[in-house]
Amino acid sequence: MSWGPVALVCGVLATACGRIGFTPPKPDALTDVEADASLDGTSGDPPAMISWLQPFVQRHRGSGTSDSFTAQAGAGHAVVMQVACATGGTPSSVAVSAPGWNFRPIDPLFNSPTQGVWAATFGAMSPSASSVTVSVVWAVSDCVGGIAELGDEFANAEPAGGAMTFDAHVQTLGTGNCTATVTTGYPNEAVWGACLAVAVTGVGSGYTLGANDSAGDLSEYKLTTDPAGTLEVVTFANPAAFVMSVVTIKPR
Repeated sequence: MSWGPVALVCGVLATACGRIGFTPPKPDALTDVEADASLDGTSGDPPAMISWLQPFVQRHRGSGTSDSFTAQAGAGHAVVMQVACATGGTPSSVAVSAPGWNFRPIDPLFNSPTQGVWAATFGAMSPSASSVTVSVVWAVSDCVGGIAELGDEFANAEPAGGAMTFDAHVQTLGTGNCTATVTTGYPNEAVWGACLAVAVTGVGSGYTLGANDSAGDLSEYKLTTDPAGTLEVVTFANPAAFVMSVVTIKPR
């Protein structure tokens, strides 16, 4: 819709124009730019930057096959978490659930044979700001060495959830400093990492501490202004064997 040039001509040749071929928009009509903005919620303003709010979970408990905890996140906020089980067995699965929530696997189960630790990564969009009980259930005879969960909450994330929100992800293991690289899929993403080693002593350069289970396992994050396709390096200071999860979170 564009009638600006016609109005300009009418202003110059007012005696020739009158109202022929000219119908002004209704007072509440939107311009093309305004209409586009109304669809994506920007209203002409720059998009909101993604932001970290608080740890969602930071737990390390004893043996068993399940754990539950009470947590809370703002409505529509993104939650990403690593869950882990130290066991001599081989878990066939792990499930994370909460009433009204949809925790989706971001990465499948993987293990560090050196530690006897299995881990997986999950993401979810909070359906409300209400407090909720989250359950983590391992299909294994016993997590004899303990169960751990590290997770954080982010605002202004892509609301679709799933792979649209948690778009790039990496799992790795090793000994020494926890290190992984991930390539962003979109501009201005948040980069999140979690390292379970029971010996992590600090976060990497440029990163900020997220969850801390007080048992030597940490998460960290960085809110980037980098373009899509940027290779991000995620590190933790650590002297021992580790399992590590890294996820990028797309902004709204």
